Amino acid sequence: MLIVYGTSDHVSPKAINEAIFKKQEKNKGATELVEIEGASHGLTIDHTWRKSCDTALGFVKRYV
Repeated sequence: MLIVYGTSDHVSPKAINEAIFKKQEKNKGATELVEIEGASHGLTIDHTWRKSCDTALGFVKRYV
């Protein structure tokens, strides 16, 4: 599971994502938490969309 959040996300802030990661990292599958500087809740539609998409693509390439 890839958990990506932005530093400017007020809908799903850092603490929420860290709590999700803490629960999910107990699973046997791959779990990663990535913070994207300046990204809002609309990770794929704001000015940081390329970083968000590259992060997701990198995760898929590592595990698929």
